Amino acid sequence: MFRFDGQQHAYPVGKVSDADADLMLTQVEHVVGRLKAGLIQLPPSCDIITFIQHNGTPPVIAGPTSPVKQFAEIKSEYLLTFGNGAIEANTHSTSIIHLRHIEKTLGQKFAFRELSFQDLQRHINHRTRLSTKPGVPEPVASVTVKKELDTLRSMWNWAKRMGYVQGDFPISGLVYSKSDEKLPFMAWPEIERRIEAGGDPDLLWECLYLREQEM
Repeated sequence: MFRFDGQQHAYPVGKVSDADADLMLTQVEHVVGRLKAGLIQLPPSCDIITFIQHNGTPPVIAGPTSPVKQFAEIKSEYLLTFGNGAIEANTHSTSIIHLRHIEKTLGQKFAFRELSFQDLQRHINHRTRLSTKPGVPEPVASVTVKKELDTLRSMWNWAKRMGYVQGDFPISGLVYSKSDEKLPFMAWPEIERRIEAGGDPDLLWECLYLREQEM
């Protein structure tokens, strides 16, 4: 039992020895004395009983933390935010394509704030790998993957401003394939097929084979 700010307060301490009771009383008097002397202050969010029970150092109650956002959630919110005319329609459409390819590598339920250098390198390796297996997409040029990661970096920076992630985008030091060769000339249907498979439209349309009509 003790008095503070003109009021009497009390709290049970359970069954203790006389020595322990005297020690606890001394601690209470010490904290109350420091409060009255202005040496310490009672936090606005803490009641006097809790403050005394913790000997003047009550535990800090953590505030609400931001939920762990999955890749699909942030992608959807990001595209919705910038799909209202904030950026050019063509840029927005390209962002959708880029993020769709990255989502295939990371997975829809990937915890976006856990994105690491290794995850980005895995995407690069996945997109530029050479494979002859049926059903496996054709490898794309490194410049295409760089554009995809530029889009991802824009989404990361936006998510950082929203409080969903922390730190800088882990892009420094990534290794890209240097074996890219100039694509051959090809017909319109072939270009459309490659674009549908994830190829870079800018690079592919440069390879369009045009033959002058005979007069």
